[in-house]
Amino acid sequence: MQSITEGLRDVFFAGLGAMALGAEKSRELINQLIARGEITAEQGEKLAEQLVEAAEHDVSGLQDSVLKTHMSLLSKEQREQYVAKVAQMAEEANAKEEAAERERSVQDTVVPEGPDVPQADPDFSDEA
Repeated sequence: MQSITEGLRDVFFAGLGAMALGAEKSRELINQLIARGEITAEQGEKLAEQLVEAAEHDVSGLQDSVLKTHMSLLSKEQREQYVAKVAQMAEEANAKEEAAERERSVQDTVVPEGPDVPQADPDFSDEA
């Protein structure tokens, strides 16, 4: 069973590698077309965006296909364990993201101190 899972993983990563290489070659082709004046830079950027969107769609479909195949090879008990493991991983990722967001929020509200930052006058009182 492990060798099948490894095979699926290898196919997945091979697909990602091929897509990355395709994206690189596509960018080179777009740059050549721009250099030869066959398309404008704006058209090239639009084409590049369309290619990225198509690649993202393809990667998503590939991920779904690999996951479906993987799940079909597992027993019911193994699927339940896998789902529990993925749920735990999602909770950990969510907690990490929330902690990072809290940290960014705190950093945004911290008042900087130092020689270049104006400090409050300790002798000043707004009491009348």
